[in-house]
Amino acid sequence: MEKKVLLTLVILLAITNAASAIVVQGIDMDFVPIGNAGNAVDTQVMSTDGTTGYGAVAYDYYIGKYEVTNAQWEQFTTAAGAPTGNPSKAYDESMEFTGAQLPANNISWYEAAQFCNYLTSGDKSLGAYLFSGNNTNPGDFLGIDRSTAQDIYGAIYFLPTEDEWYKAAYYKPDDSGYSLFSNGTDVAPVPGIESNNRDAEMNYSPPWNVGSGSVEQNGTFDMLGNVFEYTETASGLERVIRGGAYWYSSENLASDYRWVSPAYNESGGSGFRVASVSKPQTYYVDAVNGSDNNDGLSRETAFATIQRAIDAAVDGDTVLVADGTYTGEGNRDIDFLGKAITVKSENGPESCIIDCNGSEVEPHRGFYFHSSEDANSVLSGVTIINGYVGYALGDWLAGCGGGISCMDSSPTISDCAISDNSAWYCGGGIFCEGSDSTITNCIITQTDRLMEF
Repeated sequence: MEKKVLLTLVILLAITNAASAIVVQGIDMDFVPIGNAGNAVDTQVMSTDGTTGYGAVAYDYYIGKYEVTNAQWEQFTTAAGAPTGNPSKAYDESMEFTGAQLPANNISWYEAAQFCNYLTSGDKSLGAYLFSGNNTNPGDFLGIDRSTAQDIYGAIYFLPTEDEWYKAAYYKPDDSGYSLFSNGTDVAPVPGIESNNRDAEMNYSPPWNVGSGSVEQNGTFDMLGNVFEYTETASGLERVIRGGAYWYSSENLASDYRWVSPAYNESGGSGFRVASVSKPQTYYVDAVNGSDNNDGLSRETAFATIQRAIDAAVDGDTVLVADGTYTGEGNRDIDFLGKAITVKSENGPESCIIDCNGSEVEPHRGFYFHSSEDANSVLSGVTIINGYVGYALGDWLAGCGGGISCMDSSPTISDCAISDNSAWYCGGGIFCEGSDSTITNCIITQTDRLMEF
């Protein structure tokens, strides 16, 4: 039996970029997702050096919401030791500006590469950037190998390529092309409000705390100034720099501004932000043998709750749920958090039961999709029972969707059994509002609408 339900009540056109705050090697990091993989190059803008055609990236990735701060740099050097190696002049400067939330500065490209390696592996010499030595003395820089690092570590951290940086700054999140400035317009930003760059009043104002200005079109801050940012991209023997620094005027913040710097250069106006990609992983959930103190990356270290596995997952990952009955906190009111992941049972709905134990006193449902999930958010092969959502004064939508609620989201739901669930207003089994969900091979039985009209 196959049943496909397409419900289109309200089409949600807005695209949101939900920031991801995580702890990496003990350092708090914030990232924003950059989607629209396979976008075209920007052919409209000619750079100051006469080149054009930047911004095409064939894959989704994450980029730092903020520039790396002095506080994060200090955490890194305290844990791993200060970067070192050859050439020695690339490692000999201290911060010119020292506030904890100011962008890390007087940083060379080599130092930034070792910071990224540390986030990836816990070792300055191991990661996407190859060095000849070890953590104590990384030695000579040898080259870049993202692919091998991803095979080894799964999630890797690196300096964005010029195209990755350019896209995050200038490509519009609605997939409609490029803007001249990262504020999403072709109008120069206002110094001191949108960006930290020079005008007649500010003159040579120093860098400001990261995030002090306005949020940019892809959820980032300070790509409109503050400090110059290194990219991974080489230009001859030098590295491409993007963005503008605090002493530069607005025209140097536009997408046509491009310059290069020696990788060993250290300047009070130079810093960086980090980008990341992940190799798809499978996280395991086991109601009997799992623990939320585990990492979920193997059957032996499975999580106890589905929500904990979703929290750990990133786009493209799979959450595989072992046989058993799942109930209690973390196994009901489950939220995909806008992630393009697959949550599926190991052996089908007969063997994997989510018991919401909902009641009038304590209402609960199985799954709540409400963060613009699309068809790449997949729920498959589970049974959902005993969901109950009751009366909510002034919010009739809260009383809809006893088993599953899809609000302004369009997930894929397949091969599920949804039974004995109740809702006050409507949708005892599944409720969809502003949704174009695809529902296949699901059996929905014994649902109850509690309100009588």
